This record gives sequence, structure tokens and C-alpha cells, in this order.
Amino acid sequence: MSDELQDFGMEPVSEKDMLMNDMNIVNTMAKWRKKLSKGEHIKIKALDKGMMPTINIGDVAEVIPVQTSSLKSGNVIFFRAGTSFMIRRIVEVVYSGRGEFKVKGDNMVEPDPPVPSGNILGKVIAIEHEGERIEMEKTLASTLNQLNKRFGGSDSAKMSIQVENSKKAVSSFINKILEGCDRIRISFLNFIDNLIAKMQKR
Repeated sequence: MSDELQDFGMEPVSEKDMLMNDMNIVNTMAKWRKKLSKGEHIKIKALDKGMMPTINIGDVAEVIPVQTSSLKSGNVIFFRAGTSFMIRRIVEVVYSGRGEFKVKGDNMVEPDPPVPSGNILGKVIAIEHEGERIEMEKTLASTLNQLNKRFGGSDSAKMSIQVENSKKAVSSFINKILEGCDRIRISFLNFIDNLIAKMQKR
């Protein structure tokens, strides 16, 4: 396991910094991929509020190599997003073309842009919080309990996943209704055409 800690989520402040940041991103990503390809774990220090209260600023996330085909809703992933790196929770797996993942922070209202599978470096399995190592499954349970207390029994982190699945189900249902309406419309037009044809023959 790598003992090296890397910060992420830093924003460049000038064109020179942007250029340097782009170079650092490429080099850092190559280095991490090399370590992960050997089966090593990497540790990432969080500077982003997006995953609070699951992952707080200053917490250290433990990332392991992962086959993107094994990822599913609820998993927490570490990935490249433009000129920075982020940790977010998968809320939906989209099997289109090369594959994309819809992600959202536990502390965010709206989802982030979809993440291509090629941008994913690994899966977060644990965090170190105030010197204590906490596995992600236990962290999720703790987070849900905190959210339940904070929002009076609502389960926001879990609900965000359920909402995405519900939206997909509702969309599919509406599409079926529209398809049915379209068939009715076509049948009605055919009926009118046949009726006019019969009237013209008389």
C-alpha cells in the first residue's frame, strides 16, 4: 500500500498555474494508474466538501484498483474530472458506448457530469478519520444515521440513488404510454382513411 498522500480538488489561479496543473494531472494520473495496476492501494487526502458527512475535509480515502464493469450504484469512486480529481458516489450506471457513470456527492443537491469509465482510477473502500480507519460500508451506515437525525427520518444519501432509479422507471413508463398513444393515433387515422375510402366508393 502506498503511504504517499495526495491532495485533490485544488483550482489553478493563473494561466501558468493552469499549464503546470495540466502537466501535474497527467503525471499524477499515470503514476497512480501504475501503482493501481500493480494491485497497490493509494491514499488521497480530501479537500472537497461534496461527500460530507461521509468524507470530510482532511479525511484520507483509501483507493483500490477496480474493474469498471463491477461497479454499481452506491459505490464510491475516485476519478479524474477535467483538471482535478474527485470522489463521488455512483447513482446510476449507464451502459451506452464505452460506459458512463452518473455520480453525485452525498452533500450535493444536483449530480455531477457523467464520468466516462476511462476516467475512473479506483474504488474507495475506507477512510481515515481522526486517526481511525472506517470501512466505507460502515461509513455509509453512519452517514445515513446522521442524515436521518438531521432531516427527521429522511435517508438522503440512499434516497438520491432511489430517486435516480425511480426517474428511470417513470421515464420508461411514460415512454410506454406514449408508444401506446401513438399506436392508437395510427389506428384512428387508418380507421378514418378506410371510412373516407368507403364513402368515396358509394
